[in-house]
Amino acid sequence: MKSKFWIIGLALLLILSSSCTAIKNAVGMGDKDDDNTLLLLSAAYVLTRSTNPCTNSAYSSGTAVTTSTLSLSSGCVTGATSSMDSNLPTWIKNNFKCSVGYVQSTYYCFKSKNLLNARSPYYKASTGLNGGSGTPNPNFIANQNLLYAIPMTPAKNNSTLSGTQNGLASIGIAVNGLAIFNNAANPPDTLSTEASTFDQQQGHPEMTGSYHHHSQLINGDGTGGTPASVNLTTQGSSALIGIALDGYAIYGRWCGDATSGQNTQATGLDACHGHITTTPEFSTATYHYHYGGGASGTTCNGSGVGTGAGNDATAGIPTIMGSYFYGVIGQVSN
Repeated sequence: MKSKFWIIGLALLLILSSSCTAIKNAVGMGDKDDDNTLLLLSAAYVLTRSTNPCTNSAYSSGTAVTTSTLSLSSGCVTGATSSMDSNLPTWIKNNFKCSVGYVQSTYYCFKSKNLLNARSPYYKASTGLNGGSGTPNPNFIANQNLLYAIPMTPAKNNSTLSGTQNGLASIGIAVNGLAIFNNAANPPDTLSTEASTFDQQQGHPEMTGSYHHHSQLINGDGTGGTPASVNLTTQGSSALIGIALDGYAIYGRWCGDATSGQNTQATGLDACHGHITTTPEFSTATYHYHYGGGASGTTCNGSGVGTGAGNDATAGIPTIMGSYFYGVIGQVSN
């Protein structure tokens, strides 16, 4: 009987403290060294979530591993399948690579091995993709099995907002198939401190080897494994960065429209980092996110939370996402 109460108590504790440091570390939101206790807590926490609705086994994300020599082909690591189903909308089919995308029920589904499509000091020498400079953290890039279930029809959340720091394995997927993480480092650090460990692609892996971006996103080009030169977040382009777990698109600093493309730096952003207007992918004005920070005095979604200006307090640098999702989120598992 005591053991039953202990299990119930543990489950309640994990649910009530989903944003705590232990949970963030355990499910991939922190970047510190591994800890068996945290992994045990992670397993218990994940069991409280419902089953991921994107379960179609006919769509494989490939067989890529990082224990043998890897190479780059067609803009992706060899072995990581790059395929977008014909049922997906054009704005996804024309922009996403290095992952498998398909439609199931009312969700856009993405399966990703989450392997960086460029050289990095975070690849082990044995992979053939080790390269670059910088001060890496102790982790190395490892094969993942990320599965995203993202609502096909995004909807504003009119209830309690979902926090991006609530222990999710990823808060969105980038156009090159890589995980997008939130705006927080492992306390007491902020991302401005942790940024010293970003590689030349402006990302790094956490303790399980899941490579990710918090801030700038440089799109790996895959040609010969050389470092990519296209910074999707800062160089004045209105190019798509990715899609958030709530189904809304994510862009860099610049905002364009379907006719003229690149326009001007995005303005009028709320504390979620978003606003409503047209984009190169959407001729009808719709909500979308931008790399950067919200305007002074704004809230997220008009909900009264997330008030702030410029860089988020947990970051200290511009980030891809803020502390909350504007819409109702789907699910992600790994």
